[in-house]
Amino acid sequence: MFDRHRIIVTPIAHPEFNCLRITPNVYTTLAEVDRFADVMEDVLRKGLPTS
Repeated sequence: MFDRHRIIVTPIAHPEFNCLRITPNVYTTLAEVDRFADVMEDVLRKGLPTS
């Protein structure tokens, strides 16, 4: 996500669940939140790229 979109994510692997941690900052703009949502919708439609 960082190389392609400059979005920092941290994978969380727990015995009961797997997820991604994305932590916005007080300085995160609404445009950045919207861009993140667009990227996530694209990933949901197409899946994660292989590289």
